[in-house]
Amino acid sequence: GLVGTDPNKTIPDEDDWTCRTCKVPGCAECVDSRPGEGGPQLERCKACMFTYHLKADGTCTPKFQLFSYSVIAVIIVVSLFVLGWYISIWGKPIVNQAGADYGDYCRTQAMVQH
Repeated sequence: GLVGTDPNKTIPDEDDWTCRTCKVPGCAECVDSRPGEGGPQLERCKACMFTYHLKADGTCTPKFQLFSYSVIAVIIVVSLFVLGWYISIWGKPIVNQAGADYGDYCRTQAMVQH
């Protein structure tokens, strides 16, 4: 990211002989790396994206990860409860066949006829 090139590409790539962006997930701004640096010093983040938190080792972790997992767990539990309730209702026998037939007849009569 020097001399008018892309300021986000600050990591030297050994394979392409060019600079690239760092591969730290959630990173908004990487630490500038110098030629010859390698290992953990190479892929470090200076500032993370809005929904990420910067750790001491230069990596980014999601801020709302626990909250997201909790919401997903609640949705799964509620969905399983509703599915179980539906299956239990579906498996019960019809105890008032005459009432069900009359309801079907009334629904048919209420339909708009062309």
